[in-house]
Amino acid sequence: MLTTSRLLAASVLSLSFLAASLGAGCAAPHEPEENVAANDDELSGSQQVGATLIATSDVNLRASASTSGKVLLVVPSGASVTVVAADPQNGFYEVSYQGTTGWSSGTYYKFGSSPPPPVTGPQAGATLVATTSVNLRASASTSAKVLEVVPEGASVTLVAAAASNGFYEVTYQGTTGWSSAQYYKAQTATQPTDPPPATGGDVTATELLALTANCAQLSGTTKFAKDSGGSSTVPVCGLKGAVYWNADMDVDCDGGQGAACKADPDYQSDTSAVDSKGKALDASTLPYVVVPQSSNGFNYTAQGLKLGSVVAVIYKNKVVYGILGDTGPHGVIGEASYAMAVALGIPPSPVSGGVDSGVTYIAFTGSSAVVTKKEDNAEAVKLGQAAAAQLVENN
Repeated sequence: MLTTSRLLAASVLSLSFLAASLGAGCAAPHEPEENVAANDDELSGSQQVGATLIATSDVNLRASASTSGKVLLVVPSGASVTVVAADPQNGFYEVSYQGTTGWSSGTYYKFGSSPPPPVTGPQAGATLVATTSVNLRASASTSAKVLEVVPEGASVTLVAAAASNGFYEVTYQGTTGWSSAQYYKAQTATQPTDPPPATGGDVTATELLALTANCAQLSGTTKFAKDSGGSSTVPVCGLKGAVYWNADMDVDCDGGQGAACKADPDYQSDTSAVDSKGKALDASTLPYVVVPQSSNGFNYTAQGLKLGSVVAVIYKNKVVYGILGDTGPHGVIGEASYAMAVALGIPPSPVSGGVDSGVTYIAFTGSSAVVTKKEDNAEAVKLGQAAAAQLVENN
């Protein structure tokens, strides 16, 4: 017969066994541990910020560099994390995984890859080239006042390396402002520093100007004024293969798609000449010259010219080729497009730009000096260089 003490001892033993059995079946879910055997590629020492590490086992990402730190998530075996801080603390590395930053034991990572090289942008003083016509604004915002329009292909100088709100601070022809960084590329060794209109090849400005030293005014013509209501002081002169005039330059923005042109109070959306698609020529980007409508005894078509005829324009010993692209008022001469002014270094504002004198216009006569596509300035340059060489030879 069992004694009371033996019965109590047997009961306690049974309850202990039952508790152990129940405890084994209701254990908490397994959590990755930090204190198992290290892998062969175990990390140690500093790692480059931005480097990639690869987990060799499921491993905790904790809120602090300690096994007692709160578990934020579990990084699966084979997953990649990015190093946030170079130096480990207590064997833990600060890393980022899928947007969560925390600390994870270096024991369970191997090196993945180095960080990509830093992306370096252009430095202050660098030359950038506009990939399309782009506004130069008073501040780094699309709502800021437009100071100028930088034509496609024109060069600007970077004032500050860091962009602000996606805008670079740049200087263009003496005007400093802000322009959208996405519309610029770094100048390469083969890119010209000037806008697309090219200078006159082997024929120099000096050679061309020598031909204009003595004006043979076209028979039957009278002199033109530089501006409406002004004195008539400008004759149209003849050469073998060209006519020319020495005048001022007013800036024409007709057809221009840039903001500076569209802000011109005298802006017109049409030009007398049209491109190959029947659209107006873009004064913002295409160098062209305005020829007077038939007046003062001068009719450009009677002189062997037409819209699309190539013109050499000379200012301060620089030659730029364009075309006759628009017609202007009766009795007034000396006007060219915004892009022509830009190419010659003349202030291009249609309101306050231009120059009062010193510009020579040489329009080449004959069908061989007419472009196929009026919007093709490269063709105008090619034909202009050939015509200029012929002009020098014939005169």
